[in-house]
Amino acid sequence: MEDVSKKKYSRSQYKSGDRKTQAQAERDKVGIAVLRNFKMSARKVRIVADLVRGKKVEFAIGVLKNMKKFAAKPIERTLKSAIANYKNHEGKEHVDDENLKVETIFVDGGFMMKRMRFGAQGRAAYIRKRTSHLTIHVAENA
Repeated sequence: MEDVSKKKYSRSQYKSGDRKTQAQAERDKVGIAVLRNFKMSARKVRIVADLVRGKKVEFAIGVLKNMKKFAAKPIERTLKSAIANYKNHEGKEHVDDENLKVETIFVDGGFMMKRMRFGAQGRAAYIRKRTSHLTIHVAENA
């Protein structure tokens, strides 16, 4: 009788494509779009993002189009990308924008470009030019 503990299995014997992980199944339910290294501080972008969080997609696009904030246009563009990504899933081409909502939207700080500035009494001061990462999840109304 063979000792099972010593038997080695190759990776090719396992079919990894048969089962979806829980994260993959969750990703199929939502349309995700990410904007990275947007050259504006996360604090300023969050002001606009808070206005559209949890709203219907049509309403959110209307709010973003009529807003004078600089962050509104990139957020609108990313939102439209998330809608297109959601509709691009198998069998979801027929979904109307009326049935979609902004499930989650969050803004994280990105890298900082550091610049030097002359300070008082011969010192140097840093100028931090901040960037941000924007992530939008779009899903159907429950």
